[in-house]
Amino acid sequence: MQPAFRFLLLAAAAATPACLTPPKAATPVGTWSAEFWLDSAGPLDSTPAARYVTGVLTIGDSGKDSTSVWPDTSARIPAWLGNFDVDFFPFFGSRVARDVSTTFFGPTTGSFVTELTASLDPKHSLHLSLIPRISHGGIDATGLLQGDTVLGLWYVRSYAGGASGHFRLTRTSSSPPPVRRDPPPPPPDTLPLVKRGTIFVRIQDIGTGRYLRMRHGLHTEEGGPFPIQ
Repeated sequence: MQPAFRFLLLAAAAATPACLTPPKAATPVGTWSAEFWLDSAGPLDSTPAARYVTGVLTIGDSGKDSTSVWPDTSARIPAWLGNFDVDFFPFFGSRVARDVSTTFFGPTTGSFVTELTASLDPKHSLHLSLIPRISHGGIDATGLLQGDTVLGLWYVRSYAGGASGHFRLTRTSSSPPPVRRDPPPPPPDTLPLVKRGTIFVRIQDIGTGRYLRMRHGLHTEEGGPFPIQ
């Protein structure tokens, strides 16, 4: 290489150090103003009273964890806990969208209908789950995180084909907000082995109001049933 060309390359490298600095890692932590548009109503929802609602999402960093990427369960992506304050009643006629059936776990009081989880994949796609502890009736949303803005699509988790639309988030603060999570109830007392065996469970189908009778059997590690006395 000629000395003159070598000098030019060195000068260019010295003049543009910012190009060699990796960008700051993206994070959804903070307070976001939220806008949701209803594009398609669900078949079980009442006639929408409005097709545009606003509110606030808060995503904290104290609950940062990781979640697997299905179906590649070996991959892990960062995840956060948060809360939301968006009134979806004009969309669904209730705080939770209707469906033929749904399942939930944990207490359904307190923070239940305000909880959200957020995860961010390597391509900066932000995935949100509103009311994550309910199987059907909550909202899943996915959008591209670009700085302090997220644009994307949302849909209701539903058996019967729920409502859907698009949304926009604008970050108003990057400070980590508090995350509200009600403590789980205490575990029940351990049942003595002599009292374990076949259990009959009655489950109500909210969609039809009917009860389903199910049988659940507990077995020892050897495969046989527990003795019943």
